[in-house]
Amino acid sequence: MEIYTIAQCITLGFSFSFIMQIVGMSYGEEGVRYYGEIHTMFLNRLIHCMFMPFTMYGVLLFVPNLIFYNNLNKINKLKRMTFVTYIAHYATFDVVGAILTAIYTLPITYFAIKHQDKVCYQNMMKGFAISFGALIIQEIFGHYISGDKPSRFEAIPNAIIYAPYFAINELF
Repeated sequence: MEIYTIAQCITLGFSFSFIMQIVGMSYGEEGVRYYGEIHTMFLNRLIHCMFMPFTMYGVLLFVPNLIFYNNLNKINKLKRMTFVTYIAHYATFDVVGAILTAIYTLPITYFAIKHQDKVCYQNMMKGFAISFGALIIQEIFGHYISGDKPSRFEAIPNAIIYAPYFAINELF
């Protein structure tokens, strides 16, 4: 990835809080607390920590394929850019947490790139199935069986941004 692109991703990550504030979303530590409001039981946190990598892996196979269906280089570049942007955003409110999240999510990003040997409908559907299955497991076993409240539909944008950070940092 080019230095120019890395700088753009870092700038975007640093700008997330401002963008989220404009659209009325919780951000930074407040965003993590909002996400954590329905992840109070240890079992729920543990299940999210165990299955969030599958959700992320699936999303990294599905979404970039959907956006750049015909271009393998752009698909893998988007995966790398997403990783850098997220870690830069987490660093705006917790540098140590950003490092822990980077350690936790780098292998997931690596494998999503490594297993993207070609652009095809099967890779896209495989990613969707993996992420959807992991989310169902997190909802049923994490929320329902642990006794936590179910996930909130309106909190999906918040979950997309803070679930990876929460999965590793809030468990411990």
